[in-house]
Amino acid sequence: TLGRYSGHGRGDALDGALKGDRVARNGVHGACSPRFTSAMTPLAPLALALALYGASMASGDGDAPVAMHEGLDLTVKDTREHWDLEEFAGTFPKHVDVWGIPVIATEATQDEKVLHAAKVMAQYLDNDEDGIPDDPNVISELIGNMATLVMATDEDELEDAMDAVWFGDMQANRGFQDLYASETAPADGFDASLEEVHHLLLNYGWAKVHPDELGQRKGSAIAQAMDVARGGVFDEVPRRYPKDAWFTYDDRTCGYNCQVSEYVYWATTSLLGGQVGRGDEIGNEWKLETPEKVLEVDVQAAAILQDPKLGLPTVLPDGNYSVEL
Repeated sequence: TLGRYSGHGRGDALDGALKGDRVARNGVHGACSPRFTSAMTPLAPLALALALYGASMASGDGDAPVAMHEGLDLTVKDTREHWDLEEFAGTFPKHVDVWGIPVIATEATQDEKVLHAAKVMAQYLDNDEDGIPDDPNVISELIGNMATLVMATDEDELEDAMDAVWFGDMQANRGFQDLYASETAPADGFDASLEEVHHLLLNYGWAKVHPDELGQRKGSAIAQAMDVARGGVFDEVPRRYPKDAWFTYDDRTCGYNCQVSEYVYWATTSLLGGQVGRGDEIGNEWKLETPEKVLEVDVQAAAILQDPKLGLPTVLPDGNYSVEL
């Protein structure tokens, strides 16, 4: 399933949710929303990431930056103690920080679910698990776009929580993606954190660092590959896809840019072995559920996503991140 509340605050899909107009369960509407901009003096990517992360170590306020080489303190903390999340504390009282990218959650969301999502995020960003993010530029973009994973027990609780939360001027520009505890590492069924966390990192991280290759817009390399996979260039979901198409996502609330997000998720996780055995379950949207099928059929996507210059994940996360403080 896709991100339901996704986008930069009031200016995009989340605005509809706050007004009571529910965003469709399937559809990432924030892929091309205006990004947060700052007039600060340019810094090196790693320095920018740490500067944006929070208050200085000396201040003692909130969550102090964690040195990139020291691993992560992946523990659930009180949101009131975070320097940049005070507005969320009443509704999302707990959080975990992953190199400055917050996972915020309602009180009813189980800690183990929040930690699992945070560890999946850490594994996507530090795929070789050496304790250092694979690309500091991606961390900088995620922090600059205020990427935030929002968790609740289920869809109903999330809708109530998003209606209740108050947004300040900065929060209105925050890049959101939601995830339900009910779909996170379930006893039976697929772990949706693999998808929702991937959407967040793609929309506000990888695609920002590599817009020509991964941009969620017409003309990017991955969009051109998607056009082939869909059997044509479709601004909107067609009534019927060509019979030889292998990416046939049919949610009509999901526009072209949103479709790119979905396509990258399917192709990436299939290449990493995450969809093996799910052919019947996902065949209405995606027909290449094994690495072998992607490599044989979707040659363009495979070449892009496996390009070592992009530094994208080569190992599927499992929620067992091994490098912590």
